[in-house]
Amino acid sequence: MKAARIYLVDSDDFITAKNLYYSFDICPGFWRSVVHHHQAGRVFSIDRVRGELLAGPFATGADGWLVAYARVHGATVVTNEQSAPESRKEIKLPDVCDRFGVLRANTFAMLRALHVQFDWGRAG
Repeated sequence: MKAARIYLVDSDDFITAKNLYYSFDICPGFWRSVVHHHQAGRVFSIDRVRGELLAGPFATGADGWLVAYARVHGATVVTNEQSAPESRKEIKLPDVCDRFGVLRANTFAMLRALHVQFDWGRAG
């Protein structure tokens, strides 16, 4: 039997979700699904991502740790960053994943793989 895929979420995904399409007041189901799949052993992050979220700056070096953890544990890194292999200014997380043979997915691909659906319900 094939083991269920494990997803490691980057800080950018949490911030983008909160600020844009899955804000707490509009889509609490997203956050409940993250908690549910975390408790089921499918969705995680690392302490360095937590540190970035609490501190505010997002250039603290969590990306390398995220990729290393994913490689060792056979996990998929979840990021909405776009690959830019020709960039000379910064190295993008997808390119680090590719370099070290780590699978990567965006938020929507993770949600689809986890069979998450958000259904409209009338409030009040």
